[in-house]
Parts: sequence; structure tokens; C-alpha cells
Amino acid sequence: MTPITRLISEQPKVFRDPAQCMMWGAYVCAVRNALGMSQRDLAAILGVTRTTLTRLEQGVPPLKAPLCRTALEVFKEAGVSSAAMEDVLYIGAGLPVSLDISIEINHLLKMRSQTVKSATTADKTTLLLGEDFIPPLEQSPLRKK
Repeated sequence: MTPITRLISEQPKVFRDPAQCMMWGAYVCAVRNALGMSQRDLAAILGVTRTTLTRLEQGVPPLKAPLCRTALEVFKEAGVSSAAMEDVLYIGAGLPVSLDISIEINHLLKMRSQTVKSATTADKTTLLLGEDFIPPLEQSPLRKK
């Protein structure tokens, strides 16, 4: 077993710590608001329902780790990153001291211009993530339908 495979297999399946869940909620909500997206738009991009996204943003335990991982990956692809949240997810490093969020300005400008024009969710997704983007949880859903 390689070190990376072992690291992934040792990751928790859910986050139950209320403080950790609150941190995930704050991160997802802050990024969504910074990009000027509605919950409906972000839920569509992540491939979950708006109710699921609301629970994530509120930090209601337990939070499914694959959903948090998906949000982190989608945000990273959209030019948004957080070293602290990556450490929590991939290294399992407890609770970060502060929540850092880095947003590439060109992505922020694109999203703000589309928000003003009242673009559809599909338009925003294409603008932010490209035409070939498929929501990760639609490819491999958390729950079988």
C-alpha cells in the first residue's frame, strides 16, 4: 500500500465534531457568497440538493467527507483554495486556527459580471468551470438512486 493510498483509506467517512462541521459550513458559505452564487446554483454545481447544501453551510453534523472533498475540488477548479481546509481533509489535522480563502481575481470578476446579468445556473457553471464540467457527485453519487 502506497503512502497516498494509506492516507486516503484512513480518512474519515463523516465529520462528527461540531467545530469541524461549523468550519466546513463557514468555508462553503463564504466561498459561495464571495462568488455571488445562490444556494441553488452551487447545489447544482456540486450535484446535490439545496437542502443538502443548506445542511453543509449550517455545519450540521454529521457531514459526509466525500461532499466536503467534492466542494473543495470544485472550488479549487474554480480558482478558490484554502490550505487550512485541505489540511483538515487530507491530513486530518484537527481544527485550523484560522480560515484562509484565496480567490483568483479573474474568476471573481467573471462570476460577478454574470451575476449582474442574471445568468442561468448552466451559464455560471460553464463560465466558472468550463463546458466539459460534470458535477462530481453525479458521476459517483453519495447515495444510490
